Amino acid sequence: MTHNGNQLLKAEDAIGLINLEVSADFKNYSNVAIEYTYNKNGAMTKDLNKGISQIQYNSLNLPTLMDIKNRDGEGRNEYTYSASGVKLQVKRRWNPAHSTSPVIGSAVNVNALTETKTTDYAGNKIYEDDKLKILVDGGYIENDKYHFYIKDHLGNNRIVIDQYNNQIQSTQYYPFGMSFAESTGQSAQPYKYNDKELDGMHGLNWYDSDARFYDLAIPRTPTPDPHAESYYAWSPYAWVANNPMRIIDPTGMDWVSRIVDSVKEYYYDRDVLSQDDVISKYGEKGGVTHIASGTSFTKYNKDGSVKSQYTFFNDGSEENSYGAVVDANGNLMADDKIIYGNDFTIFGTSDNSVNAETLHKNLFGTSYIGPDNPKTYGNKGLGIDPADSYQYLPRNLSEYPAIQHDMRYDAKKATGLRDALLNKKVIGADIKLTIGSASIMMHPSVPMKDKGRATAVTLAFGNISIAKFLMAIW
Repeated sequence: MTHNGNQLLKAEDAIGLINLEVSADFKNYSNVAIEYTYNKNGAMTKDLNKGISQIQYNSLNLPTLMDIKNRDGEGRNEYTYSASGVKLQVKRRWNPAHSTSPVIGSAVNVNALTETKTTDYAGNKIYEDDKLKILVDGGYIENDKYHFYIKDHLGNNRIVIDQYNNQIQSTQYYPFGMSFAESTGQSAQPYKYNDKELDGMHGLNWYDSDARFYDLAIPRTPTPDPHAESYYAWSPYAWVANNPMRIIDPTGMDWVSRIVDSVKEYYYDRDVLSQDDVISKYGEKGGVTHIASGTSFTKYNKDGSVKSQYTFFNDGSEENSYGAVVDANGNLMADDKIIYGNDFTIFGTSDNSVNAETLHKNLFGTSYIGPDNPKTYGNKGLGIDPADSYQYLPRNLSEYPAIQHDMRYDAKKATGLRDALLNKKVIGADIKLTIGSASIMMHPSVPMKDKGRATAVTLAFGNISIAKFLMAIW
């Protein structure tokens, strides 16, 4: 390979071409000095080995138009996105009578592109020429049948079966995502490596990784990493720090940290990519800090030995779908668990994990005293709404009676202020909350701030309990 700085200019492969479509191997169709060219933003505009003669981009460095002419086909892909970069439509046009010996790099004959395939994306619903496909957690629904993914440790879809246990697709991968030639059923569905969509039309073979595309044959990305300033040691075109056995790049969203009551909290914010995003969301005085991928924090014993160490990866790792945490021994932490230290907390990142952004929103700065309880992340793309969560264990004793109180309300399907004031079916829960808070209020070792919270709850629900009792006997 020949480079100009970080940009690939030429690639040669001494191995002959493998003509099996499933292999998606590197096609050495060109042998000139400059085979890859780039615009001023660093985005690739030509790839003569694939026969890509032009690529146009929008302001987010996402491709909007791509012309391809090679032995596999002659066509044009047109991409449409929302203002935030969410893919809405792909229109693929091609020449049904293309030459199998084209002049590589020559312009596409637009008038000959008489065949068209249109794919529309609406959340987890995909329409291919008006044919509906619904993405669900762990698979998809198509032709009135459920299909299920069997994944490996990196989240790659290795086997696809239908609801009758028929195997639809089998894919084995090289480390950087290329499929083995022995893979079967490759045209059945395109979501494969890292559970991302493969665009294989006309021999393109790029994976759509949301923030940018990925060329598995090189393996590089055609556009720079939006987080390049955080990874000076790596090329902005490198894929997962050249470590695909441990790291994946599912979303490009990042870890943040904040300090609450002298405890540093680390959690994964799916809305931010940089400190600028943090400031835009939380404000300059919001007390939240962006965490660069690869950042570690270490706790030491009195003798100077390492007590604990955790490293954060924003791109995800192994089976984790979002950001990952690795301990001092290189062990990947479970993405649905919370790690508690004396003065730190690290939150999980899975869809059913508590979203730490929703903590400390209740009365007196608590998480559970009041009506605004913590929520899970959910997943809008899969139609999973955030739900109430009791996963987080607070450090204030005054909150534990409130947690039990809320769970008892849930069991009675009681919600909101009206049930708190008038629903006589939950008077037992209110009395237990009052008694539990009173015991904390009177405990000599409880800090004064926490005693104050417990006192307020005792007075409030003591009066509510008396009022409900009087209503019940009248």
